[in-house]
Amino acid sequence: MDVNARLERLEKENRRMKKIGIVAIVFASVLFISGQAKTNKVVEANEFRLLDASGKERATLDVFRGQPELFIRSLNGESDVLLGTDTSGPFLIMGPLTGKATVTLKPDDLALEGPVGKLRIALNREAGGPNLTVEDNEGYSTVLGRSDLLPTKTAKREQTPAASLVLFDKDKRVLWAAP
Repeated sequence: MDVNARLERLEKENRRMKKIGIVAIVFASVLFISGQAKTNKVVEANEFRLLDASGKERATLDVFRGQPELFIRSLNGESDVLLGTDTSGPFLIMGPLTGKATVTLKPDDLALEGPVGKLRIALNREAGGPNLTVEDNEGYSTVLGRSDLLPTKTAKREQTPAASLVLFDKDKRVLWAAP
């Protein structure tokens, strides 16, 4: 009889401990979930810097001449990506800003520059677009599409239609044009 009473008392204590454990788990879960609530806080600063584990600056977000810019740097510290906006609109530049191999992307313009030349696709009026221009480092170029040219026969400046091909020498004189 004594064993049965002890067993019953142990089972009551065990049930009480389980209830206390469940309440503690629910209470801890409520605290954790409430700590994850959205705060809607605003952080304001003039500049943000992202540093790697060694303390080297890898990215900056700041305002330059009144326009926002994001620089992303490679391990050697050069600016490899620049995302920003200026008075003409947004732009993205990939490649070292001081180097010869870059890609520049704007909503109406794509330019690639490498060690031996340039390629540009222009869809804006300022560049005479729409056109595709290929230019080597000596200055010789080919324009497929609209281009401003000064024919040698007449001193009048003309613009070619979008369905044209013009070859220029290094002094920007027309070598050949069709139509």
